[in-house]
Amino acid sequence: MNNYLFVPKIFVDNVNEIIASYPPVLPHRKVKKDVFFFILHQIIMLPIVIEDFQKYLYTPLSSKKMREFHKNWKHYANYLIDNNVIETDNKYIPDEKAIGYRLAEAYQEHELQKVEVSDYTLKKALAKIKSTKPVPKEFRFLQKNLDKLEIDVNNAITFFEILIHKQIADERRSGKFKTEKAINWLKEHKTKSFDSSKFPVLELNTGIKGHFDQNIYRFHSPITRMKKEMRNFLKYDGQEMVNIDIKNSQPYFLSAILTPEFFDVENTRILSLSNKRIQKNNKLQSSTIMMAKNELSLDKQDVQEYKNLVVSGEFYEFFLYHIAQMGKSNIIPDRNTAKTATLSMLYEKNDARYPKLMLMRYIFSEAFPTVFKIMNLVKKDNYKTLSKYLQRIESISVIHEIALKIHRSNPQIPIITIHDSISTTLEHEATVKDIIHSELHNLVGVAPMLESEYWRSDTAWSELENSFTNANENNPISSEPKFKKTYRRKRTPRQ
Repeated sequence: MNNYLFVPKIFVDNVNEIIASYPPVLPHRKVKKDVFFFILHQIIMLPIVIEDFQKYLYTPLSSKKMREFHKNWKHYANYLIDNNVIETDNKYIPDEKAIGYRLAEAYQEHELQKVEVSDYTLKKALAKIKSTKPVPKEFRFLQKNLDKLEIDVNNAITFFEILIHKQIADERRSGKFKTEKAINWLKEHKTKSFDSSKFPVLELNTGIKGHFDQNIYRFHSPITRMKKEMRNFLKYDGQEMVNIDIKNSQPYFLSAILTPEFFDVENTRILSLSNKRIQKNNKLQSSTIMMAKNELSLDKQDVQEYKNLVVSGEFYEFFLYHIAQMGKSNIIPDRNTAKTATLSMLYEKNDARYPKLMLMRYIFSEAFPTVFKIMNLVKKDNYKTLSKYLQRIESISVIHEIALKIHRSNPQIPIITIHDSISTTLEHEATVKDIIHSELHNLVGVAPMLESEYWRSDTAWSELENSFTNANENNPISSEPKFKKTYRRKRTPRQ
């Protein structure tokens, strides 16, 4: 984390007046405005960088972690609550969720301002975060390429606001949200998504650089945090861009594990390199390794069938077909739901039980029993191990091998990485595709299906307009999505 914070401009402009009118009662004499700024920044930023937080209307703030930045942060938070700057759900769920906070209504619709941290103690705490480690010299081209990225900020934000408004209307038409309470929850949830979507756009527009995740070696940047729909408003040095995506990437990278060599730590292939790195914190039991190698040493037909399926790019369609045959389309109705259920199967505990996951697990185990057994073996001692394997194989392949090779052999080609995909300008699409295809064939053992997504604002607007045209005409949508003020619940005054 750099020494900057994003805070609602209205609070930055009025903080001195608020403090003068209502002097804080704090354990120490001096009031540190940076602590106020940091709390607001965390409320806005965490749902963007931690995907699990997006399901909450209030951003969970771990007291233990917040104390690492300032031991008296809770006094500052209570002051903000008392002065109607933030609100809290005051709900703590052990081992699941910390007490949540959100901006009060008066601070939600205002632009954000970039604020430089001046407090020495907070600066020092921010510097200790792992993600502040410098990007290795050989990968700094990934940061440099961000400098020439441009985004039409106003159009991107307006587009996403209209899209969110349409999503609310579509959900209401579906009949899933019937009560006033449910509709209010839907609106609040979607509004929070809209509020958080602005953050990466502002980061990019103010020249914020990316950083490496020291745990799984992913490169994070404003582009990886940006909503997919808003990337249509990006250009590189004035040129239109294309994003080259590995179809069903996580199931595809799982095929890399389905060889006896992967579990051989002496093997010199890139997959073994990934294995060695993971072994530091996620060491598999020797018995697990032996069982996995024994399973994979035999020529199992279902393993080859699995690999054929993932490289066809129709992995999720395969499951949708079988789900329909079972008459269970009401549980997993579409590709996005099938994808979510698949990722849950890969990432959740082996004994996790809920309808979508159990249905996907049943079909998978019947179609690919050996693959299913290997997945469960890897997750047996620590269910997070498999997800770390897959994400590190992905990052090592995409960043450490493919991106680096493109840069070294074709330094004139601009490349932007988004975890399992690489973006470039239109003129370099074919070259980048060829390198991705050949490198992954060498690294993983099978070549993936690649898909190009062209980032064009005019296409995005046209598709959005068509979606309105095709919507239910009996429930028209206002063209001016100013929906927030109509449903925000009033805060109960603090006693």
